[in-house]
Amino acid sequence: MGIIDKKEVQSAFKKEAGSLINKIEKELNRLNNDPRSKIHDSRIFRLFRYAHTLQGISGTCGYYKIEETAKSIAEIFRAAQDGKLEISPEDKVTVRKKLKACEELLKRSMRNNELRTTNN
Repeated sequence: MGIIDKKEVQSAFKKEAGSLINKIEKELNRLNNDPRSKIHDSRIFRLFRYAHTLQGISGTCGYYKIEETAKSIAEIFRAAQDGKLEISPEDKVTVRKKLKACEELLKRSMRNNELRTTNN
């Protein structure tokens, strides 16, 4: 097995995380307020998948604060999928704030050249 280049991992992570954050933002903007709609259900599913994927790649690459924030976003959409929550305008604001936090954490970690290999 070859040596993994830290800068390559960071570059790939930054690109993929940024793409997922953008996808979540776009789907969130398109989310309608009719929870009985099939389109609504498919958007909630995509929102969950994007957030869950962001959570997974963040943890895999050692960006644990982003992982935790993405997990909290994914939990909102999982609750909506399970019928325990109807996404309200306030929930959308919460998700947007959490996405902004992910973006800031991403910028800061790239600026500081951080890549943690432990969860401490």
